[in-house]
Amino acid sequence: AARLRGAGAEANGAAGAVRRQLDLQAKISLVLVAVILPTFLIVTIVENQLTRPMLEDEIRQVGIISGKTLAAEIVSGRMLQLPHPQPVIDSHLQETLYSQPNIVRIDVTVRDPLTGAVKNIASTVEEEPGEEPPSFPLVDSVISEYKQSEEDGDYWEVNVPIEARARDPKAPRKLLGSIHLVVSM
Repeated sequence: AARLRGAGAEANGAAGAVRRQLDLQAKISLVLVAVILPTFLIVTIVENQLTRPMLEDEIRQVGIISGKTLAAEIVSGRMLQLPHPQPVIDSHLQETLYSQPNIVRIDVTVRDPLTGAVKNIASTVEEEPGEEPPSFPLVDSVISEYKQSEEDGDYWEVNVPIEARARDPKAPRKLLGSIHLVVSM
C-alpha cells in the first residue's frame, strides 16, 4: 500500500509539473501576443501615415512627367499641323496609358486657329453619343490638383501646356493647347 501511495504521489507530482509547464507556456504565449500584436499595429499605422504623402507626390509626378512627355512628342512631331491629328495623337495617348497604369484619362485640348474656340481633339475616354465632351481649360503652366470623390476615389488632376518655343530663349512661347490627365491613387 505504501508503494501505491508513493506511485500515486509521483504521478500527481508529474502531472503537476506538466500542468506548471503548460501554464508557463500559456503565460509566455499570452505575453508575446500582448506585446507583438499592438506593436505590429502601431508600426503599420505609422508607416502608412509616413508613406502616404510620399506616394501621393510620386503619383502626381507620374502625371506631370507623362503630360510633359506627351506635349513634347506632339510639338516635336508637329502633330497639330497634320490635316487629321486625332489618330496620331490617340496612338500616343494609348501608349502612355499602357505604360502608366495609374493614369485613367488623358485629353488633348487645342485652340481652333480659325474660330479661337477651345476644343478637345483627342481623348482616351469615349463619350456617349449625343453627349458633349467635357471641356478643359488651356493652361500656360503645369497645374496639379488633388481631388477626392466617393465614386472615383482619390486622384490627381494634372494640366500641362503644349507650347512651341522659339529658338531664342527670350522670345515668348506660343501656347498651342494643353493636356489634361487624371491620375488615380
